[in-house]
Amino acid sequence: EFYEQESGQALSQSELARRLTADGYPVPQSHISRMNDAVRHLLPAIPTLLYGGLGRHQVERLAVLRAPMPTELVASFAPIPDDATMAQLERRGLVQHAEGRIRMHDVLRGLFFEAGVDPRRAEAARAAAEALGASDDPDAALEAARLLAELPDLAALRVLLKGRGDELLAHGLAPRLWQILGRLSDPELVQLTLRCAAELG
Repeated sequence: EFYEQESGQALSQSELARRLTADGYPVPQSHISRMNDAVRHLLPAIPTLLYGGLGRHQVERLAVLRAPMPTELVASFAPIPDDATMAQLERRGLVQHAEGRIRMHDVLRGLFFEAGVDPRRAEAARAAAEALGASDDPDAALEAARLLAELPDLAALRVLLKGRGDELLAHGLAPRLWQILGRLSDPELVQLTLRCAAELG
């Protein structure tokens, strides 16, 4: 606001980053974008989250999920807000909760972890992968595989896919499994990777 008052006009994030750097406060534009998103999306939600019994640790566990997962399964590793809190979070567009599945909105998810290796994210991802991988739900097993590949925990990923790979292919999940395996160069996963490629044609 200070720079905008000084210039009399709204500043782009790039211009703000340039001016801050010139004044001795080097802040990358990407950090300004994240701060702006935090103020717009997260700050108004903090009272709702806290009154709903969700602290940072609990919200981080929900933030590792990309795909909507069964609510009862998510509850095994991340606390689910009460109905009133959930309704408020949905109205604000922070959480998607429909047909018995839940996930955090992408904008909010991105605010919880630093880029690169974040120990808190790794802990939350490991807890989620363990619970999701033990589920009978093929989509949950696939999400567990994604989390394990991103950690990376290739040993756990191999164990999961050795037991569930055929099932995932049988449920038509080859395209999504290929997205996970195609980035890896693990000799023990080559056969499953080739099967995915064959399914894709």
